[in-house]
Amino acid sequence: LESKTQEAFSKQGPGWKALAAATIRKRAKKGQLGQILRVTGALEQSVKSGYGSNYAFAGAGSGKSKAYAAIHQFGGMAGRGRKVKIPARPLLPMTADKNLAPSERDAVLRIIGQHLSQL
Repeated sequence: LESKTQEAFSKQGPGWKALAAATIRKRAKKGQLGQILRVTGALEQSVKSGYGSNYAFAGAGSGKSKAYAAIHQFGGMAGRGRKVKIPARPLLPMTADKNLAPSERDAVLRIIGQHLSQL
């Protein structure tokens, strides 16, 4: 799950909407010409995963980047007065209804099945 999340950053997607022209101009003035969601690298560096005997997780965003991760995962209104529409640029392999993406669900179940067959 963590590698799929990292892959979303490197491939800028799948399905990420391109930056708006105004955003590109604003970034150029600041010398920030990096890829989508990679200006400072803080969000990408916040990607974490873990597991235990009865759970596994992958997530992004902590501290100040927590809200930033959520708005990019699901899209929504942001900025002063919530006047700027941010398109969804899902970085975690999950659906809009917050379930694991079907392809990732199948991969996780396959790994679980392989593990259980070795017991």
